[in-house]
Amino acid sequence: MYSNFAQFLSDYQLYSKFEILDCHSQSDIFETTFKFYCEKDCDTTTFEIKKEYKSVMDTSESGLSIAKKNVISNSTFDFSFHKHYVAVCQHCKTYEVNYLINGSTTRDKDGNKKLYLRKVGQNPAPVVMPEKELYNFLNSEDRDFYTKALKNLKYGHGIGAYAYLRRVIENEIYRIVEKISELESPEKTKISEVLETYEDNHQMSNLIDAITPYLPQSLKQEHSENILRLLYNQSSVALHELSEEQCLEKAESIDRLFLYCIKKLNEEKNDASDIKRAINSLK
Repeated sequence: MYSNFAQFLSDYQLYSKFEILDCHSQSDIFETTFKFYCEKDCDTTTFEIKKEYKSVMDTSESGLSIAKKNVISNSTFDFSFHKHYVAVCQHCKTYEVNYLINGSTTRDKDGNKKLYLRKVGQNPAPVVMPEKELYNFLNSEDRDFYTKALKNLKYGHGIGAYAYLRRVIENEIYRIVEKISELESPEKTKISEVLETYEDNHQMSNLIDAITPYLPQSLKQEHSENILRLLYNQSSVALHELSEEQCLEKAESIDRLFLYCIKKLNEEKNDASDIKRAINSLK
């Protein structure tokens, strides 16, 4: 899912596997830069790996000497190691984040070697920073649920993340339709009627079916799937039938799709406002 080591450091959950595709030795990790939250600056800044300590545990045939000889890509050796890395904020120059990273090689059925990394320790703990655009959209109760969902995602707790996100989606779909009703469109009256019908019967499935023809173009034409239906259907999935890994994957997808919806709605609203101002200025 993540394409490079910088994203692994900034975004990956603890204990989740990350495949290294583009380095030849552990030394390639040194001086990597990535974005992370600095508590001294109270902002997301650029961090850089500045210190690389000796392995805490190394089970390779010849220890670190093997890793320093570019054997990650060498087919002869397999090894496992735990390394301690320290990243420093490049703005304040003092705030540090410590990582304990496990690396190990595995072989597929054809004997091809792959290297996987895992973050098995991090101090300070990952900071959960919700996307401002989505956080501002949520009501106060769902902000709490959403923050808890992100914390579970950050630590790789799939069942917890999935459960909290399902609760948020159940609560917020109606508010998404409300936002759609506020957009300037020829169907504005019909959308209001859809909302009135829901307020009478409180049948969410019917609400989604009824609003589908009136979805903004950005949500209706770019994808063959009904995004609101996909999100809502997650509430009917039995948690006990899913593994921790399946819940984690679903939770990550729900989070991305929900954020996408809110961003598209805001774009539609902002575009409409810009066009209205342009028209008024030319009258």
